[in-house]
Amino acid sequence: MKRRTVWILLAGVVVGVMLSGFLHRRAAEREPENVQPLDGAGTYVDNDALWSRISGDWISSDGHWTLKLEGGDSMTLLLDGETVAETSLSFTYLCPEPPQETELSAETPQLCGGGEIVSLTHEAGERGGALALELLHTDHKTETVTFQKAE
Repeated sequence: MKRRTVWILLAGVVVGVMLSGFLHRRAAEREPENVQPLDGAGTYVDNDALWSRISGDWISSDGHWTLKLEGGDSMTLLLDGETVAETSLSFTYLCPEPPQETELSAETPQLCGGGEIVSLTHEAGERGGALALELLHTDHKTETVTFQKAE
């Protein structure tokens, strides 16, 4: 009787492992139009898939800064309506955990009038998440500006 129970248990484990592998492969074979840009652990997101989620206008909490992401890789940074930077962005990630943030790379990080973009990070969340922009001014002081997507 014990031997029979062991064989039944072993068969159940084998069937469970096979079913788990089948379901995992099936999930990986989903049609691209059904995959959400920030779709969980192990997600690979290239520029085209994530760009649709973050493109548009982003406004700082104080209303002085505007960040425009458009055209598949174009970024324009404005301060009080005046352009201070125009550049291309790139980003690609393969995250082992559910995505929390993505570092974007500015092709030309210099600001008009001096200073530079140190980093630009997209933080995942509701309504497109947030963008955090770190600037280094000519006086060597850093400033972090947080943006929310404009409605």
